[in-house]
Amino acid sequence: MTNWRQFKITNKDASNTRYIRFYLDGYVRYNNGSESRVDCENRTPFDNWVIGDMIEIDTDRACNYGSGHEFPDTSIVRKSPSIVLYNPSSSSVIPSGFRDGFLSSVADSYQRGEDFEAYVEHRESDGRASFRWYGSMKDKKFDQGGYDRRRS
Repeated sequence: MTNWRQFKITNKDASNTRYIRFYLDGYVRYNNGSESRVDCENRTPFDNWVIGDMIEIDTDRACNYGSGHEFPDTSIVRKSPSIVLYNPSSSSVIPSGFRDGFLSSVADSYQRGEDFEAYVEHRESDGRASFRWYGSMKDKKFDQGGYDRRRS
């Protein structure tokens, strides 16, 4: 069974050449107790993770290891997919600051080769989406698209 739990990276210590220690906003249960940290091998993709990133840990499998275990790959510790949503209640104009941040986040995830799902949509008062743009990457396959019902 897989039970992914999401954590936010609150601090990062890469001073050891073998592993990177990520401090988390919650506790991970290991076979020798619970800690608010996880150690991953000092290599890609872990070396690209930064404070504030969201990660997921398979807690059903992590509990089989000690708190000092250096996870070598993303089968137990992985970066959470980036999900961005903008849903203005009264305006169909996307603010430029949000648009630029949104595009920058998508571009950064794409360039790092990380899985992500991102979309921007606007819903009318009846709940119907009047426009939606999306981009996603899963297992190195990129997809994008959208629609704008206001122009039909």
